Amino acid sequence: MPGLFAHMDKTFCIPLVFLVVPRPVIVGAQASSVAPDVPTHEVEDSDIDALSDLIKNVSEEWCWHIAGDNTLALFLPYDQLPSSLSREHFVELLEHCEDVLNVKRVLVCFNKKNIDPRHGIPRALNCIGFTVLSPEKFPPSISPSSIFAMVYNI
Repeated sequence: MPGLFAHMDKTFCIPLVFLVVPRPVIVGAQASSVAPDVPTHEVEDSDIDALSDLIKNVSEEWCWHIAGDNTLALFLPYDQLPSSLSREHFVELLEHCEDVLNVKRVLVCFNKKNIDPRHGIPRALNCIGFTVLSPEKFPPSISPSSIFAMVYNI
């Protein structure tokens, strides 16, 4: 299946085990401690390429996947500085999610054991409208026991 992973940057990918499913799993550069589920929200190949490019414009270190109906999950390294990100490209990414992908929420996920939500990127995200996602609202493909997530409802 080389075409399925053609949009992924191999240097940031972690090997995954996939089950045989009736349709492909849509995955960007996969983050650790997260197993993607089969999304029910269809995304075209051209939208995947555009989304991957937009995310790379914000940060080369970010990973992503479609986490169920109308939800985009972004996975960020815990030690990335907010000053290293492009605010303009981040806004462009959120607009693309709303206008093209028609997602209803964007999750920003961090490894729970390495994050302090009062500092760094979580604090900056809080200032622009992201809120902490309660564990009962996590998509089934993301584990609230190992992931700290913030949500932006579009």
